Amino acid sequence: MDIEKIDSSNMLNQIKSLPNQIKESIEIINEYKFKIKDFKNINSVLIVGMGGSAIGGDIVNSIISDCSQIPFQVIRDYNLPNWVNENTLVICVSYSGNTEETLSCFDEAINRKSLIVGITSGGILQKKLNSYNLDSILIPKDKPPRACIGYISILILLVLEKNNIVNISSEKYLFDTSSKLENLTNTFAKAENSNPTFGLAKKIYKTIPIIYGDFRYTSSIALRWRGQIEENSKMISFHNSIPEMNHNEIVGYENNNDFFDKLSIIWLKDKKINIRNLLRQKFSSDILSESISKQFEIESHGESLIERIFYLIYWGDWLSFWLAIFHKTNPSPVRKIEKLKKKLAR
Repeated sequence: MDIEKIDSSNMLNQIKSLPNQIKESIEIINEYKFKIKDFKNINSVLIVGMGGSAIGGDIVNSIISDCSQIPFQVIRDYNLPNWVNENTLVICVSYSGNTEETLSCFDEAINRKSLIVGITSGGILQKKLNSYNLDSILIPKDKPPRACIGYISILILLVLEKNNIVNISSEKYLFDTSSKLENLTNTFAKAENSNPTFGLAKKIYKTIPIIYGDFRYTSSIALRWRGQIEENSKMISFHNSIPEMNHNEIVGYENNNDFFDKLSIIWLKDKKINIRNLLRQKFSSDILSESISKQFEIESHGESLIERIFYLIYWGDWLSFWLAIFHKTNPSPVRKIEKLKKKLAR
C-alpha cells in the first residue's frame, strides 16, 4: 500500500507530534503570565468546547479524578449550566477560535462575571479575550483540532495545577510520558503485523467498532477513540462505559443478530479500575462472546496515571490512522463537517 499517497495531507506526522506537544505545552505555560491573579475563590471548573477542542477536558477529568476537590465538568453546547457564577472558572477551548457554541458560552460567562481563560490558536475567541483583557493561551495554528490533543489537554491541566486549583505535580510525569511515547513511535508507525495498532486495524477495519472503558479512568479515552475512528478512519463507531452499559446496553445484543458479525468490541483497561468494574468487564465480555466473536482488550502501560492515559490515547490515534489506510482513505479531510458548516452559515 502506498501510505504517502493515501495520507496526502500527512496525518501521520500530526499523530507523531503528540510527544512533542506535551513538552511544548509545559514551555508555553511556564512562560505564560496569568492576568487573573487570584483563583482562591474558585469553587467549580467548567470546560467549554466542541469536538477535538472538548476532548482535552474529558482527558483532564480522568487525570484529576483522584485529586480534584471541586466539581469539574465539560459541556458541549451553546449555553452554560445555571449554576455557573462568579466563582466558576470557565475555560473556553476553541482551536480555530470560531466555534459558535463556544463563543456563545463565552458571552454568557462574561454576563455571569465568571473567571475566564481561553485556549485557542486565534480567531474570534482570541479577539474577544483580548478585548476584555482576559487570559488567552495561544497554541500553534494550521493543525486539525483533533491532532492537538496534547496541547489542549496538557494546557488545561497546567492551568489548574499552576493556579492551585487541583493538587497535582505533573511536570515530571509529563516529561516521562513524552519520552515513553517517543519510544513507541517507531513501533506504532510501522506497517507491519508486529505493530499492535496495525494488526488490530487489519482485523476490524470492516467492522463497526464499539469501545468500552470504565467510567472513572478510561471512558474519556473510549470517547477519544470513537471520535478518531469517525474523523480519521471515516467509520461509524460507538462507545459506552462500565458499569453503565451493564444496566441497559448489554441487553441490546440479542435481536437483529444478523448484524453482529459486523461488530467488534474493544475493552480499554487500566490497573486502577475498581475491582468490581474489572469483574464487570470480564463477565460482560464472556456473556457477549456468545454474540460477538471479535473482542479485544487493550491495557494501558506506564507508572503514572498520566502516562497510562496518554499511552492509550496514542494507541487509539495510531489505530485510527491504520484503519484509514486499510480503507485507502485520506485521514485528514472532514468533508461532511465542512459541508454542514457551510449550510449553517447561510
